[in-house]
Amino acid sequence: MAKAKAKAKPKKQPAAKAKPKPKKKLAAKPKPKAKPKAKAKAKPARRAAPTASSKRRAQIADAVANNPAPARVAAPPVLDVGAAPPSIAPFTIDETRTGFALVLVELGPHAADGYAWEAVARRVAAAARLRNLTYDPDQGMFCAYAPDQLTLGTLGRGLAELYRAPDALVAALAAATTNE
Repeated sequence: MAKAKAKAKPKKQPAAKAKPKPKKKLAAKPKPKAKPKAKAKAKPARRAAPTASSKRRAQIADAVANNPAPARVAAPPVLDVGAAPPSIAPFTIDETRTGFALVLVELGPHAADGYAWEAVARRVAAAARLRNLTYDPDQGMFCAYAPDQLTLGTLGRGLAELYRAPDALVAALAAATTNE
């Protein structure tokens, strides 16, 4: 007997997965219209922080306004290259945190203390029309402060001339102490 050919059984195909039902799309709510943007307010112009140069200009303007004397600008001195600058010895000018100081430590043989030197310095400063000076005398020394070296150099030259001329210093001390 002949073997009968067995029919090949068709392989079962896996059952197709059921497609999920499409979800109903929800109707999106319309987005609210954007509010019109408000116009930017104009900010007032900010002033820049004062710089050192603008502060200096303000100081100069105040000094000119408060100065009763007419403003005259002196020409810078012409220096002779061969000539020595006028000496302010025994005075010295030292730099401080706020400006400069004119110091006299050796009061000399004139029997004058720092307070007498202050009286003389005030007279010299008034004669030279020097401003912005402050004084700090003591029994054994004299000190004057100013924001710039030029003022102290002028005061120092005047006081040094008196220091080197004992007769003139004695007269200046007598005049300064009797007026105060």
